Amino acid sequence: MVECRELAFILKNATSSSLVIIDELGRGTSPSEGVGLCYAVCESLIEKGAITFFATHFKELCRLDAYPSVENRHMKVVDTKGAVGGLKYTHEVCVGELTEHSYGLKLCENSLMPMSVVDEARRIRADLVQRGGGTMTVTTMHKKDTVVDNENEDELDRVEAARREKLKLIHRLQQVVAEDTAVDVDRATLSTYLHLLKTNITAALQTQ
Repeated sequence: MVECRELAFILKNATSSSLVIIDELGRGTSPSEGVGLCYAVCESLIEKGAITFFATHFKELCRLDAYPSVENRHMKVVDTKGAVGGLKYTHEVCVGELTEHSYGLKLCENSLMPMSVVDEARRIRADLVQRGGGTMTVTTMHKKDTVVDNENEDELDRVEAARREKLKLIHRLQQVVAEDTAVDVDRATLSTYLHLLKTNITAALQTQ
């Protein structure tokens, strides 16, 4: 509840002059709800133009770098290939998303966690990957039970693409309003630009 109230305050008051720092939002709910919440919050902050640092373990959010104002960063970790500890934390911030897809399993593998648990986790992960990606939910914790796909990744991509085009349209219209207010823009030129903008956005949405 405290997290939700703080988030509501941020979304209500954030502006293009704000600095927002959010750490691991959505960890107290299901993965699909967590990703949905984080994605919506990020898009709202993008629209507001607030400078935002958003730390998360949801790799799906890396898709937000399709927006020109978004950049992915990760903390570099080196796999020491069987050395004591197994992983080396460099504390170095690097460009892009983390490419290691089983970082958590490697961390567990080099801890005191029973290898039987780690092996079972690896088996379940492999099953999830084989069944086509998207946001997955394990139906039960019992071994050998099925895993189901909760999200259609293609449909998610189409929805995301449409949302990006709509947000781009908002940004462009805001720029037009700002320029029209600051400079005496020729009405015929403005009309031509808006017609072209409408045509381009419509075409982009129809291809999704």
